[in-house]
Amino acid sequence: MIDSASIVNTLIIESDFLFNLFNLFNTVISPIIMGASRKRKVLTIPPRKPRRVVDIFETR
Repeated sequence: MIDSASIVNTLIIESDFLFNLFNLFNTVISPIIMGASRKRKVLTIPPRKPRRVVDIFETR
C-alpha cells in the first residue's frame, strides 16, 4: 500500500495530465458513490418489500 501510494504520488508530480485524470476520476465517481449510498439508504427504509430491494442490489 505504501509503495503504490508513493509511486502514484511521483507520477502525479511528474505529469499534469495524470493529475487531471485523477481529479476527473474523483469528481465523477465520488458523487456516483454518494448517490448510490443515498439511494440504498432510502430504498431500505420502507419495510414493504425489503427482500426484493436486496436482490436488486445483489444482482448489480
